[in-house]
Amino acid sequence: MHSQRTVLARVLCAILLAPLLALVLFPAQPAAAVLGLTIQDQTDPGITATTLAQSLAGTGVTISNVTYLGTATSSGQFQGGLTIIGFDEGVILSSGAAKGAVGPNNNDGYTTVLNTPGDADLTALSGVPTFDATVLQFDFVPQASILTFQYVFASDEYNEYANSPFNGINCAKVPTTGQPVSINTINGGNPFGTNAKNPLFYRNNDLSDGGGTINTQADGLTVVLTCTSTVNAGVTNHVKLAIADGSDRILDSWVFLRGKSFVSSNITLAPETDTNPTGTQHTVTATVVEGGQPASGKVVTFMVTAGPNAGLTGTGTTDVNGQATFTYTGNIAGTDSIKATYISPQGPQDSNTVTKVWKFEGAATLTLAPPADTDPVSTQHCVTATARNTAGGPAANVTIKFSVSGSTSASGTAVTDTNGEAEFCYAGPTFPGADVISAFADNNKNGTQDANEPSATATKAWVFPASNAGCKITYGGRITAANGDKATFGGNAQGDTNTGESQYTDHGPATQRDIHVTTILAVLCSTDGTSGTIFGQTDDGTLVRIDVKDLGEPGRDDTYRIRTNTGYDSGEQKLEKGGNIQIHK
Repeated sequence: MHSQRTVLARVLCAILLAPLLALVLFPAQPAAAVLGLTIQDQTDPGITATTLAQSLAGTGVTISNVTYLGTATSSGQFQGGLTIIGFDEGVILSSGAAKGAVGPNNNDGYTTVLNTPGDADLTALSGVPTFDATVLQFDFVPQASILTFQYVFASDEYNEYANSPFNGINCAKVPTTGQPVSINTINGGNPFGTNAKNPLFYRNNDLSDGGGTINTQADGLTVVLTCTSTVNAGVTNHVKLAIADGSDRILDSWVFLRGKSFVSSNITLAPETDTNPTGTQHTVTATVVEGGQPASGKVVTFMVTAGPNAGLTGTGTTDVNGQATFTYTGNIAGTDSIKATYISPQGPQDSNTVTKVWKFEGAATLTLAPPADTDPVSTQHCVTATARNTAGGPAANVTIKFSVSGSTSASGTAVTDTNGEAEFCYAGPTFPGADVISAFADNNKNGTQDANEPSATATKAWVFPASNAGCKITYGGRITAANGDKATFGGNAQGDTNTGESQYTDHGPATQRDIHVTTILAVLCSTDGTSGTIFGQTDDGTLVRIDVKDLGEPGRDDTYRIRTNTGYDSGEQKLEKGGNIQIHK
């Protein structure tokens, strides 16, 4: 590579004639990944200057009288450029080899010498001799007074010759400054990171500066730029698209033109593209111009034509500036395509199609509700996790991991809905106690909480239920406990007064023990009188729970179960002959 360049290196010119028009640019960002870049030049079957030009024609534009200056290898068509260029397919023009743009970037000074002439317009524009020009020209008839098209400028000039006295130039303008687009006006600085110019519109791919991850030979490239210009509707206009080397023939550059992006309509849509976190709002603005003037009172229909929000529609009426807006919220990651239509004096017209990239960034914050709660034992408790993204909007499709510790052990996973909410429910314990409910947003779905993943906690207290008025239970009989021991039991309890007592004896040999309940804490009966629960306490403080069922007389199919907070559990057992459960309400 040369250590210093003081002459023009690359020139890219987009000139609209009849009349000569300046171009206004808007930035766009790359969309989601697809296949790698493939290029066919004019040595491949079916690729001609005419097919290249015709592939650029979109809505409201007809193309004719195509002329071409260049070699058969310095232009062509490409596919698979979505993550690399920012759009999938289109036309490529080069000051060297079109196919040389295919990645990976393995040469920091890629050069193909064409040994062809320069271009007079580019020489006049730059003020230095030009060489190796590739020029595609054609006539076009637009249906309306506005023309838009999209392109990306890429070069192996980056980053070594950014901010040098002369280099590649484009007669279109930088969005924020109005300067001609070049490696001097859009770059990451030279040295990289120093004195960068409009870096918002630049993508670094220089191997010497940490690049090489973009799968193209170019050391740097712009984001997708959109030219928007007024033209003469209904008559023949002319466009000249040219790229050349300046002063010498070294270091290739390329311009990628989006297929079908030459669109002419009275209605335009902006921004051309944007990227936001899911759960936030996006607004597009349609501008209607008729006869060169803003058209107010026009009804505009907006539609998301593709992507995760496909099918969303809205309408708006243009104001005195000829503008109408459409706002919607994206809760699912992906790329939306949006367009607008209106009825012009000539009939229905479609706008250019713009894109919205919804980026899943996961949750930035997480809360649990209720933060604290109290309920009777053996009931269900539910908490709602609310995830918010960095913009404060709902974070949808976030995996939330829940866990419970304390009197109960439980865990679960739920995914947030469009409101950023996910619910988790679990059953309470047999006896009173306290739980801590923990949750975290598993943004990367690896199952463990990482440092940048938010979390939240809530507490739950479990208490004895209140007794049912009028509930009275009497019982007695024999069972075979879950441990195989023979056991006998008997007792009574009354809910109105929380009085009664109970005696249970496990006769062994597995677990011989006596459980004598002297204090009744709560008595509950089901509404149909077939089941009941008694909570009590022994003299030594052991908590006891007795669950019974009264399913037939005398004692037919009745069941009995006793549990303690120290771990004894008879299991639910059918009474042996002679036993009986009576539940009164």
